[in-house]
Amino acid sequence: MQSKTYNNPQYILQSPLLCTFFACLLYGVICTQTFAYMHRFPKDSKIIKSTVLLLCLLEGVHSALLMNVLNYYVIEEGGDEASLALIYRGVGICYIFGYVSTYLVNLFYVWRMWIISQRSAFSIIIAVLATARVGVEVTFCTLSMFNNQWNLFTQNLRPTFISTLVLTAVVDCWIALSMTYYLHQGRTSISMTDSVINRCVRYTVGTGALTFIFTIAILVTMFTGPSITFLCLVPVQCKLYSNSLLVSLNSRNPKRRRDLKSSFAPDTPSESTFSRVDLIPPNTPRWNWRTGDASEPVTPATPHDI
Repeated sequence: MQSKTYNNPQYILQSPLLCTFFACLLYGVICTQTFAYMHRFPKDSKIIKSTVLLLCLLEGVHSALLMNVLNYYVIEEGGDEASLALIYRGVGICYIFGYVSTYLVNLFYVWRMWIISQRSAFSIIIAVLATARVGVEVTFCTLSMFNNQWNLFTQNLRPTFISTLVLTAVVDCWIALSMTYYLHQGRTSISMTDSVINRCVRYTVGTGALTFIFTIAILVTMFTGPSITFLCLVPVQCKLYSNSLLVSLNSRNPKRRRDLKSSFAPDTPSESTFSRVDLIPPNTPRWNWRTGDASEPVTPATPHDI
């Protein structure tokens, strides 16, 4: 019964076609956000710029490999029933690129939390979990090349795939909760600083909740959905991770500093009147909200740096 369903072109190809379509749409959003980021934040640190460019490149290769997989099953094999029952080797390579891009996003969030928390040990723990996660995911993709039949693949590698979903949920929740905690630790009596922190908290919780809910949806689909739908949702999830990172970067206001300067009244004391040290509360995170760079000891408590 199972081998018969996996030989059915409509049964095996419908989910990959739909999910590839949505994944390519999200890649278009990634390209748009990358262009907007490069245009709006030319003074960001080299670390952030390199991360964004590398992420866009990885997602581009990932999208191309997705289309290559569809080209193999639909065009080269023409929906042949015998070919549909076998796993094309390009599937594993395609998923590896998606998992690596997700790992890059996790490392960026860990790096940001490392700075905000002033080098907390929790950042190292999350980095270890994220590394373990990508290791299990790459192992999962490698094993798919040896279990080259869909029915054997979904049966033998189901525990491995579930372990990747569990690690994904743990890492996402830990990053979101830790970032929220350390951002709240940096709250001050300065309204402009608190507004920046509140916005960061909203984006952190929102993006973390979105990826976590999608992970749960994949887990539910694995037990209730048809054919290999749960596997086809993974590329869409990878695109959501990349978009969440770019949204958090583009949500900053590059004109805020100029607007704040122009909004000061003429009788307001000049910048030299203020002491930057006096304006920095003791619990404020050492993070430059304008550039995201840890190399400058600038804090969000100073209005001119927001």
